[in-house]
Amino acid sequence: MSDKENFKGFKVESKGVNYNFDYLYIFIDGLALVLKDKKYGFINPYGQEVIPCIYENMEIFESDVARACIDGKCGLINRKGEHVIDFIYDEIAKFSDGCAVVRKGEKKGAINQEGEGIIPCMYENLFDSKYGMIRTKLDGKYGYINSDGNLAIPFIYKDATDFFEEYAIVQDEIGIGGINKKGEKVSEFNKYDFVGVLKNGYRKVNKDDKWGFINVAGKVTVPIIYDFVWPYAKANGYIPVKKDGKYGCVDVNGNIIEPLIHDEEVHVVNESIVETNKVFAKLVDNEIIPCIYEMAGDFNHKIAPVQKDGKVGFIDKQGNEVIPFMYDAFHFSFRD
Repeated sequence: MSDKENFKGFKVESKGVNYNFDYLYIFIDGLALVLKDKKYGFINPYGQEVIPCIYENMEIFESDVARACIDGKCGLINRKGEHVIDFIYDEIAKFSDGCAVVRKGEKKGAINQEGEGIIPCMYENLFDSKYGMIRTKLDGKYGYINSDGNLAIPFIYKDATDFFEEYAIVQDEIGIGGINKKGEKVSEFNKYDFVGVLKNGYRKVNKDDKWGFINVAGKVTVPIIYDFVWPYAKANGYIPVKKDGKYGCVDVNGNIIEPLIHDEEVHVVNESIVETNKVFAKLVDNEIIPCIYEMAGDFNHKIAPVQKDGKVGFIDKQGNEVIPFMYDAFHFSFRD
């Protein structure tokens, strides 16, 4: 359970007594996780063991509880070392949205940070709570339980994702689409050949060898008409696309940002700079004008950083160089 790469050897003295520990984690709120003779505990800044080193495994505190293991079973302790729940679980996951997935044998349930069981250990699989909803699997079907432990959406789906904000993507006998927290369909259900992972609220999809994007509600935002689309990961929201052998860029709503007229892959870095074939160029009236920038960043307060000959300067949204190339590095710290 503990990340031992974050530990360092440590020796402290308190009132003339030496305390030797094999490993020490950083102090957080006055307590540090330590390892001594292959057992874990916690010390205060004076090196005193406030929670004795008796545990086979232990994590740092999350709020006022820490996960720990003794005699092969897991439980929770508080900052006084008192057992919040009995050590009866085979596994306790990290807390998310105030609850943690627990496992007894092959079945999973969930507890809250008071150690109360909110979902009994009876499910094939249980995932971290996201936006107050817990994706759960029972008898081969997926449904959702809310953070109070009540069934919110029945176990009727062949596959399902975690909620993102108010929506989740699910698969039924018809196809794949979006639902809200009431289990109501919020988009058409379509059959896709591929659905990518969620990135910044969007998923890449493929149907009949064509690519596009859907949002968290399952609605198509970028038409599924492209021969290829690149992952949506950039903060500016521009997505490189390819169609009929030509390259361009669209935004997450499918609007054409840079026409599909280029013979090489094009990334729109910001409103004035594009990157094509790993070379940065100016973008003026949808025309690419070669330039000699080695790096370009996003706009912040109407200017963007660019690098030339190893020095950083700034351009405006028309591509004009407004701050000379004289800096070795930069950091935005503007205030509104």
